[in-house]
Amino acid sequence: MGGKERVGTPATGTTNGVEEQGKLFEVTPFPEQERYRIASLRELNIESERDLEDYYRLLTHPDNREHFSNPPVSTSDLKQKLIRDSTRAYLAEDISGRVIGAGGVNDAAEGEHDHFLIKIVVDPESQGKGEGKKLVVLLTDKAFSTRTNDGRVREKLDAAVIEGVQGWERMPHILDSLGFHFRSRLPRQVDVYDRTEDKVVRKPTQRWEIERDEWMRTKRRKEISQMLQPPTTI
Repeated sequence: MGGKERVGTPATGTTNGVEEQGKLFEVTPFPEQERYRIASLRELNIESERDLEDYYRLLTHPDNREHFSNPPVSTSDLKQKLIRDSTRAYLAEDISGRVIGAGGVNDAAEGEHDHFLIKIVVDPESQGKGEGKKLVVLLTDKAFSTRTNDGRVREKLDAAVIEGVQGWERMPHILDSLGFHFRSRLPRQVDVYDRTEDKVVRKPTQRWEIERDEWMRTKRRKEISQMLQPPTTI
């Protein structure tokens, strides 16, 4: 697996080093256990083809595609969808700089209050390690700590969960543990691709929400506050 490398302690009498300004340094890789774990979250640059490619790669991976209705068919299609839907997207990177997760905040129209977390996705290599929960924490905090493009404060945040897709049961547990409240269930709400049946089928969705004041209390919990801290590296 590729990635950036760090310059470590000075090495003497070795040919496996990097010489910089007359000094020889041993090059050491990032700790393997830190790869494929979220180290930072940054806003997607809508004009960056690389950023769009990274998000598109995650959304259209065979293990992830069925989790979304109307997935993009190209990076240009993804760009247009993000612009059209007033979605501010974010990319989660591991310590090597590899994008291993992404998600967006879809803002309500002026005068409305239904801001949604949407298209949250994690690289299959990172799934099952708690990174999905951490991504939801980071995105939720980002939504409440920033304003909409027209300057509004988000007082409430919603999330929709598509039932019946692979691993969908994990998301309600994550949302509940973070203080989101279940609000409604809509049968036959969205059309998604079912890999098992190899066709588009209609699935029910759940709607969850959390208010800004409640999130401010939730984020003070030790478990959550630790997720919001930047990683300590040497």
